[in-house]
Amino acid sequence: MTQPLVQITDAATGSQATIMPGLGFNCVSFRPGGREQDEVLWSLPEFTLGQQRPSRSGTPILFPYPGRLHGKQLNYADRTYALDGDDGRGNAIHGYVLGRPWQVIEQSNARLVGRFAVPPNDPEWSKRWPAAFELTVAYEVHGRALRCTIDVKNPDDKQLPFGLGLHPWFRLPATPNSPADDARVTVPASQRYEQSNMLPTGRLLPAKGSFDLQHGPRFGDLKLDDVYTGLTSAGLVRTSLVSADQSRRVDITFSDNFSHCVVFTPAHREAICVEPYTCAPDAYELLAEGVNAGLRTLAAGESARYWMRIEA
Repeated sequence: MTQPLVQITDAATGSQATIMPGLGFNCVSFRPGGREQDEVLWSLPEFTLGQQRPSRSGTPILFPYPGRLHGKQLNYADRTYALDGDDGRGNAIHGYVLGRPWQVIEQSNARLVGRFAVPPNDPEWSKRWPAAFELTVAYEVHGRALRCTIDVKNPDDKQLPFGLGLHPWFRLPATPNSPADDARVTVPASQRYEQSNMLPTGRLLPAKGSFDLQHGPRFGDLKLDDVYTGLTSAGLVRTSLVSADQSRRVDITFSDNFSHCVVFTPAHREAICVEPYTCAPDAYELLAEGVNAGLRTLAAGESARYWMRIEA
């Protein structure tokens, strides 16, 4: 069944974004200048029909755990919670909100705001997570840029533990004389996590050799599904994708309270995922082992704001 789509447009430039409120409030398309050939995001053709995994296209929103959690349950504060998702390895993955319908709470020509709210004391949700939560996301197009602002709020009287991630799929900037494999990928990260069975062990390693993204390696030389940290920032983290002839460029910047970044090069090689995370995957298990991998908590009534900006 085709999912409803909502388009927002910058009147001055024609830049256009398309969002699916019914499937995780996923932004599936961003066209600077409104031109189809300038599409920045990558999505499967069948994605808007709801026939693909909700994490496989566009800009999935991952909450309250981004990436994998070991096993299918969370042990937190002396309680056990059943988890959603399955990565095919017996692990929960990517949280609760990416495949569910969101409520549109504000809409104008260039701006769309959605909310996903879990009320306090909901008997079903209390089996799934330690506290209720409210997630509000605003997409806005201006000029040749798309901004995504995310507010996390704890409406409960209990502490809310969480991790937040965005999982955007980017087309590689290319021209007839500058193929996608020659595009340069830059992420200012000095460290990466050692992994075992696709889960971080907690051990940090230097991001060197084939894992070094600080100096703009070729996309064609990369084969990654790795968690980076040690991000260089001055209030924001700036990453980039640049065609080899430097005529096309996509800058992805995000707030520096996203302390981690997952970089994934899918087997189909048609896209790259540069994913800002507030924590490493499996941060809950790592914390239980004495490793602080960025897990966040909000006290009753507290909130936090995060943002990502894409400019072409």
